Amino acid sequence: MSHSSMSIYREKIAEKLTILNDRAVGMLTRMFNIKKACDDANVRPSCLGGPYDASIKAIVRKFPSIDIKNSAKEFTYVKSNRSEIIKQLSIYYYTFVDILDLKEHIGTLMTAIDVLRIRFNIMVNFDVTRLYLDLISNFFSLMMLVAKVDRRKAIVGLFSYAYEYEKGETDSNYHRLGTMIVEFENPVKKFCEDFHTHIAVLFPAIGSVMDYLLDSPRLQTATAWRTSQLMSLVADPQIIISPVPCKYTAQLEFFPLDTMEKWVAICGLFIVSGTEDQQLVSKWLTILQKSYIYTIFRDVVFDIQEDVLNIRGYINNKRRKDVKDAFRKAETVEPALRKDRRLYLIQILKELSLIITDEAGLIAPKLINVLMALTYARDEVLWLLKHSVNPAPRKKTSDYNENFNEPKLAELLFYMEELKALLRKYNNVLLKYYVQYLSGFDHGVLKATTGNMTVCPEQESSMISTFLETLSNLDVQQVDDQTPFDLKALRLDWLRMQVYCSAEASMIDLFAQSNLNMCSYMNLACWHSRVLDDLENLIMETGDLSMFCFHGTLLYSAVSQALQCDRKHVIVFPIICDDFLKGSDNVFCPEERQHIGKRSLEDADSFLQRLAEQASKIVFEVCDIQIEYQEEDSVGSDNDPRTSFPSQFRRNRTLERISESKESSIVTLEDIDVINKSTYVDRWARESVRHISESENDDLLEDYARWEFGEVLYVLLINLMQCGLNSLLLKCLSIGYLKAIT
Repeated sequence: MSHSSMSIYREKIAEKLTILNDRAVGMLTRMFNIKKACDDANVRPSCLGGPYDASIKAIVRKFPSIDIKNSAKEFTYVKSNRSEIIKQLSIYYYTFVDILDLKEHIGTLMTAIDVLRIRFNIMVNFDVTRLYLDLISNFFSLMMLVAKVDRRKAIVGLFSYAYEYEKGETDSNYHRLGTMIVEFENPVKKFCEDFHTHIAVLFPAIGSVMDYLLDSPRLQTATAWRTSQLMSLVADPQIIISPVPCKYTAQLEFFPLDTMEKWVAICGLFIVSGTEDQQLVSKWLTILQKSYIYTIFRDVVFDIQEDVLNIRGYINNKRRKDVKDAFRKAETVEPALRKDRRLYLIQILKELSLIITDEAGLIAPKLINVLMALTYARDEVLWLLKHSVNPAPRKKTSDYNENFNEPKLAELLFYMEELKALLRKYNNVLLKYYVQYLSGFDHGVLKATTGNMTVCPEQESSMISTFLETLSNLDVQQVDDQTPFDLKALRLDWLRMQVYCSAEASMIDLFAQSNLNMCSYMNLACWHSRVLDDLENLIMETGDLSMFCFHGTLLYSAVSQALQCDRKHVIVFPIICDDFLKGSDNVFCPEERQHIGKRSLEDADSFLQRLAEQASKIVFEVCDIQIEYQEEDSVGSDNDPRTSFPSQFRRNRTLERISESKESSIVTLEDIDVINKSTYVDRWARESVRHISESENDDLLEDYARWEFGEVLYVLLINLMQCGLNSLLLKCLSIGYLKAIT
């Protein structure tokens, strides 16, 4: 075995990519919370203001130098309160130190990848390419987020002064940390300077992503989707029970578009600044026409026009003009296309939901359709969110505003939640299907393709034998016995093998035509394995709606709009609050879970309260109609409220009245007060109490309650069910009714 081959194994590239990506996301989470805390005067550490202002101004002015001897006057208050400052700022300061360590480790790993000349292609070695581009993207996002923390110099400098007063020496990390803070005053420029040496490896990786995006349906119009009947189960009834074939790597079909667009935008910073490859530039500009805002983390965004084009001397005038033209199309043409795509997705999601509800067995062979539909829908929701919150700076037209006004948003979200619920409900169906798929088809094709390999080193041969053994040992009986599956080791070994076989010195060329089939089948088996032991994460990756937690204003606006024009699907908003906590489960920042959990409960409670209020209004509208008929009809001869209650004829007339007024406004709160005080309601209640008190039948109270509540709810709920409301909303309306009458 050559020295180069030994280096591939010793460097542990796969493990480092996985660990550093996890750590980068953790640092992003911590830095996001630091930024939010510093921006909010109510939770900001007290030492970042008030009597410390003079000291902070001196620190920022001289940063990163520290001169205690010549600054005694300005730092008297800091010296006397040094222990409190260290206590308040230590978690902030050491987060910056962790970021500094992460930066150095990422730099070391990138150099190792360059030396080993590892090749990346998203359509071949998907997992390792994704991790490589994710690491670059996460590092860029992290440095952009650091630059957006306005008080970063104050935090680092103030802690260092307090530390030196306390310990008598400067913290060992301070000088390196101060240099990093200063260097990233302009994060885009510094990022490009540091990573420019890696473009030989980077360009093929990002080029493969752009090739996929431009060749696949991901960026096509809704018209093209309708023509091809994309994701439809009824497009070809003859193959409705057959597994869905994939033209590309299966995982790519339901990989988030937002993430890939972010990769392209960030890596395009190197393309736009100096490459002579016009074909690469043309592809980049084409994809740039689809969005003008990119997510850094949660609600923090990256605007290329603002953050890149304004850097003097960074790109030439011709490229600057090309980029501006691309963004002009993103601002003027794309919103209408996106609105049409959302309409198509509502139709597809509804079709999938109805068919799978009726024929649950289809959920397994058509799982990729379901995951694609969820991903495509989430992509459109996220695009709408970030572009609505960050509108284009140009003059708005009525058409522009109309394209961002989405009255069917609740319906789109509702069917997303329906599909997610179906995946969880029929988990056993999926398990039984994919256990047999992995141990049967996947095992068979992998055994055949790996058996044809002419050269296979000992390390890779051992991994392939483990793959085949693991798949052959799977048994459907494990599902019946409720034995949990754990196939993480299989996926990690495949990730390692992708690295080993993608290096220039490897004896196995993963990109050779003879090995592409093996690679494709192995990718297929790996995503099938996730259905067995990682289904919940798969659902969250494709249908996560936790981004609404960080766009509260837009969320409440969407609820108000749905209550006006789409009450049938408004129940989805309390449901998606459950995603808030699932999207915030990061071990590097456990303290945020409490705050997000509180926000989740408050929002869900608020939405349910508003639904209950609307339900009460509907109930009182029904009661108002009933009271009118009560006045017209004569009461029963025995004065029993049960005999004077609405007849079947009056129930039908009530339904007609409600149907006629469905488009009209619901009765107001003032009307409800009038109904509450109505003499008819009062007389009805008095007669009921008198009749019960005079009766000797112990079961009369229960019988009467069942009659009274049942008859009124019958009229209400029958009408609501005709509108297609689900059982959860009916339960909510029942609660609202009980609140109203008590």
